Amino acid sequence: MRITLSVLIILSCLPAKVLAQSNFADDLNFIRQFDEPIVLKSKDQQSQIVLSAQHQGRVLTSTSNGTSGQSNAWLNRTAIKNKQGNVGGEDRTWIAPIGSKYSLFYPAGKAIKNENWRVPPALQARDYLVINLDDTSAHFQKKLNLVNHQNTQFSALLDRKINLLNTQEISQSLGIQFPKTVKQVGYTSFNKLTNLAEDWDPNTGLITIWSLAMLQGSDDNISIFPIEPEQAPAQSYLYPLYADRLISKDHLVFYKTDGKYRSKIGIPANMSKNLMFSYAPSLNRLTVIKFSLDKKQLYPLSLEQADTSLAKGDVTNAYNHGNMDGSLLNESAFFELESAAPMLSLKTNESVTHTQQVVHFIGTTQELDLISQQLIGINVSDTKSVFDK
Repeated sequence: MRITLSVLIILSCLPAKVLAQSNFADDLNFIRQFDEPIVLKSKDQQSQIVLSAQHQGRVLTSTSNGTSGQSNAWLNRTAIKNKQGNVGGEDRTWIAPIGSKYSLFYPAGKAIKNENWRVPPALQARDYLVINLDDTSAHFQKKLNLVNHQNTQFSALLDRKINLLNTQEISQSLGIQFPKTVKQVGYTSFNKLTNLAEDWDPNTGLITIWSLAMLQGSDDNISIFPIEPEQAPAQSYLYPLYADRLISKDHLVFYKTDGKYRSKIGIPANMSKNLMFSYAPSLNRLTVIKFSLDKKQLYPLSLEQADTSLAKGDVTNAYNHGNMDGSLLNESAFFELESAAPMLSLKTNESVTHTQQVVHFIGTTQELDLISQQLIGINVSDTKSVFDK
């Protein structure tokens, strides 16, 4: 379903429900009961990220204020305890496409319907190999064997390199300046997928890298996507989206990510910039995600349908969890921000790469406004009332 994003922002001053903060030390101590996490730290130990080789080399969570700071990711404690299922975490690599007749998530011979969706076994594999490790970086590797809906088989090698960024590197990468009083933690996830078998053929299906960040949903959380305003509207998936959850104004798309209504949007490459944002006033947190983007390439599809001949893929997606009636699903509020690499016809031993950089800023309203003004030309605090009636 497509919707036209041309509704004007409505301003008011209704209060937002505050989300209970998750403490980093509590999350780390819990993880250590069931895992042997890798913790990368800045010299002053204020910026820390928690990685797990057991869970696909993902970044489980992070803090910008040492062990006493808030934990930035959404974590599924039941899955961590049981060592199965999606454990959450703020940066992981899956493999696309999720939709189309070339999907990896619908078994061959079964209809492309929601009830047949399942995560491929290779993407549930545990125990990634640690190739290299130091105080601020880690390199993971895993061989993946995958089969798409057309029964095309793929053999590929996934490399994940995570680098913790210092303050100067964050400032240079984003091209901004911010006060020393702002707490921040940032890292770069560099991913490479190498074809280990026969040349990939677009007529039988291609695969690529798909990076996902799972964050805590809250009543006041809004995700923001800078766009080329003259381009076509975003793609809408799952349940219908209206102006109470999805609004476009000028060069920005605003999407309510409270974790209470199952929906998804996609931004195609020709419409997208290489940034996306999440702002939670109740947490005093602005999350900035920067990713690699090549507007000349084709990107994967998320449509749940076999005939996608007229559809264009998305370079970014945002998924909001929840029920259709706008309530929590399994008492768990989370959302995902996602970016993808292009779909390339790789020959044997050729690779596709994708970089995603995640930065969390914790600060006052004025400090976060200063950052957003430099990046997208608005005060991020003004978005608090975007969806108020």
